[in-house]
Amino acid sequence: MACSPVGQEDRRRNQFEKICTMNSLANAIAEKFYGSSLVTKMDDSCGVIPTGSFEAVIDLSRAHQHLTELMNIAELRFACAVTTVLNTAETTLSQVEALVRAAGEKQAAPVGAEPEEIYAWFLLHYLDGMPCDHTKDLISMDADAVIWDKADDCHAAHWEAVYGDYAIYEKLLLSYAEGMLSGAGYVLAIQDHRRFTIRRS
Repeated sequence: MACSPVGQEDRRRNQFEKICTMNSLANAIAEKFYGSSLVTKMDDSCGVIPTGSFEAVIDLSRAHQHLTELMNIAELRFACAVTTVLNTAETTLSQVEALVRAAGEKQAAPVGAEPEEIYAWFLLHYLDGMPCDHTKDLISMDADAVIWDKADDCHAAHWEAVYGDYAIYEKLLLSYAEGMLSGAGYVLAIQDHRRFTIRRS
């Protein structure tokens, strides 16, 4: 589905930034807990995210399709990096969680923000499908919390492809959100793999 032209370029740029962030995190996990050989393996088996600016990397004549392709590569690289280091390196989940939490801290939400603003901030920094994929159904939003349901899952297939444990993805998402939101006084909770709540902590 193509995006509405309103704000289209901003959304595409933001999507590219989120793709690059996930790819950088995947590479950091691979290099820290395994070594550069895993990054090379990921290049061969998952595909490569080119380095460079949005204009230099993205084929603007097919921007939506190109971003979708790169998003899937980034998701697969992340799943591959995490699964490999946990299965073959002397690495614990808590070590990976700490690295992911630190990455979230680099995207720290503004202190004093209202739940609606925190929710918007989270979506601005969380790669969860393409902007027009409608992956979320908003349930409620009030002065204390925002609640939404997962309408479509765009992550699980990548973990299945590398024989990974999807539950680990959710744990790492919580770590990322903790780093991002805790300084602003908020926390993310996930219930039954589909209901998400950002609330004041």
